[in-house]
Amino acid sequence: MTRSTKEVFESHLLMTLTWDYETDILTNYSKECTIITSKGIFYGHEGLKKAQELLNQKFAEADYLYTTKLWVGQMAFLEWQALADNYYIDDGAETFYIHNGFICAQSIHYTVRSR
Repeated sequence: MTRSTKEVFESHLLMTLTWDYETDILTNYSKECTIITSKGIFYGHEGLKKAQELLNQKFAEADYLYTTKLWVGQMAFLEWQALADNYYIDDGAETFYIHNGFICAQSIHYTVRSR
C-alpha cells in the first residue's frame, strides 16, 4: 500500500530534524525527483544531496523551526526558519509534489542573512 501525502511529508520533516538525510532520501524521494531552487535545478538522489550540501555549508547543525505545514491531495507546503551561529533564515518556503508514496518534485526558497 502506498503511503499518503501526509505520511511522506511528516516522515521527511522528522528525518530532516534528526539530520538523517541519507535515510530521508532513500525512504521519501523518488529516484527521478526534481528539485527547483534559486541555486539551480537538481535531479535525482545525487542532485538532492548537492542541494542539501549548499544549505549545510552555513546551516549544518542549525536549529530549524517549522512555522507552517499544510497538505492537500498530492501537494504539501512548508514554511520554516533556521538559526546558525553566524547566519539565519526567516523566509524558508518549500512545496512538494508527492506521488505513489514518494516526493517527485520540490521547490525550495530561502534567503541566507548574516546575524
